[in-house]
Amino acid sequence: MQKTTQDGHCYFMIFIDDHSQYIKVKLLKTKDEAKEKLMALIEHAEVETSKRVNYFWSNGGSKYSSGQFAKYLKSKGIHHEFTNPDTPQENGVAKHTN
Repeated sequence: MQKTTQDGHCYFMIFIDDHSQYIKVKLLKTKDEAKEKLMALIEHAEVETSKRVNYFWSNGGSKYSSGQFAKYLKSKGIHHEFTNPDTPQENGVAKHTN
């Protein structure tokens, strides 16, 4: 049985700034919202800090490997790197946060 919030959110995403360890959690109603939420977060972070996002690491999930998302990252000059499959030690901060 899947749990949902009162507003109907079933999923969450965690974003972690590697430098400061600042953590931001976004609630999602569907997994399809992931790219849109990430792009909005990147834009917000760049405005808020007056600094550019340089790298984005992900676990290689399909939500971050689409052509549209790759074009977005490339247009912003963001390098996208993937952790190796079945190696949770490469994603330790996120795993501990979960």
